[in-house]
Amino acid sequence: MPEMNDTDKQILFGQIRTGIALAGGALVTHGLVSSGAANVIIGIVTALVPVAWSWWDKKNAEKKTEVREVAAVNAGVAVAASGTVGPTIRPEDAKTIIKDFAPPVTPVQP
Repeated sequence: MPEMNDTDKQILFGQIRTGIALAGGALVTHGLVSSGAANVIIGIVTALVPVAWSWWDKKNAEKKTEVREVAAVNAGVAVAASGTVGPTIRPEDAKTIIKDFAPPVTPVQP
């Protein structure tokens, strides 16, 4: 799943809130819950969705970091096993390796 920026997340959360409100309205219309209960349920769900999303997002970020660390260790073992001293990576391959395994870097504005 591609990374989502903050704007996309806000749009998605807005759509989720609208869907939850529609579902609550339908439950009230059909007499399955009172309007007060629907308001409580909608409030709880709209509070929990961002919390769950944040937890899931951080968990996936940790997994990506672990994969990068394992790849870096494996690359170091391969270089050590080759018995050569110094870099053994061709310059044209370095960009691909860095892009695949290095975390994205955001330039800092002064």
